Amino acid sequence: MIMKGAKPIRPIEVLASSKWLTLAEALEYARIRSRNTILKLVRSGKIYGTKPAGKGEYIFDRESIDRYYSAERDETRIYFDKLKNKWI
Repeated sequence: MIMKGAKPIRPIEVLASSKWLTLAEALEYARIRSRNTILKLVRSGKIYGTKPAGKGEYIFDRESIDRYYSAERDETRIYFDKLKNKWI
């Protein structure tokens, strides 16, 4: 495990195979620096995160993070394809 601050972070290979991630792990996995940013993604429904039993720290669904980035890539690709076709 890699230490970041006082909390251990599992290696990225392990994170990629885990269903649920802690806040610190989700930030590292998604390459997001801000807690507020990842919580905005949860509030907007773009990724799934929850507090077990309504209290404590958030846990995040790794697959929803993967889907979010996959959809974002698809939208970007469509946008640039439209631009390319406009100028050809």
